Amino acid sequence: MHKNLEDFEQSLSQTFDRDYFEGAKSNYGAQGGYWDYPVFDAVAAMVKEAFDPQCLLDAGCAKGYLVKHLRKRGVSAYGTDISPYAVAESPEDIRPYLTAASLHRLPFTDNHFDTVVSMEVMEHIPKELLLMSIRELKRVCSGRLFLTIAQVHDTTDTTHVSLYPMEMWVKLFMSQGLFFDETLTEKVLSYNVVKQFKWQPYVFSLKHE
Repeated sequence: MHKNLEDFEQSLSQTFDRDYFEGAKSNYGAQGGYWDYPVFDAVAAMVKEAFDPQCLLDAGCAKGYLVKHLRKRGVSAYGTDISPYAVAESPEDIRPYLTAASLHRLPFTDNHFDTVVSMEVMEHIPKELLLMSIRELKRVCSGRLFLTIAQVHDTTDTTHVSLYPMEMWVKLFMSQGLFFDETLTEKVLSYNVVKQFKWQPYVFSLKHE
């Protein structure tokens, strides 16, 4: 089973290769590749204001641009991504803060981060690894999880292998002992950058508030 899991991880890491970030495997190619879009700065500003993080993990960070803009704002931000290609192509000054690793086996100690962000990532996680990945996000977090997840009708990307309605995602996270923060989720929904990209946000905490 362990060997099968490692083979599975290797297959996933190869999926998110150069062609995914720069070519025809996703819609990034039509945008000139995956680069430091202005949206990363806007998201960093929102995360800083809404969550006031001190030590943050961007789980599924790709090339680390959100980490870059958060660190500019004084946040001790780190990132991890399953794609060795994306991490290797990150800005040189940000690369030391990034790690190539699977979401379901994060290389951090328990409660290491007060805030964990994972934007447009969970839909890429195979169903067999969803609960394991949620448990890992919870394990490394001491405060809040902030996620955006592609909605069930978003089938434009063939790597979207886990598409569920919002209610199902909430049930999955709550089944692992997390609490859905409706008030903070509504607050995040009010930000222009969330409205512009029509993201569906989710905020979870480790304790009921």
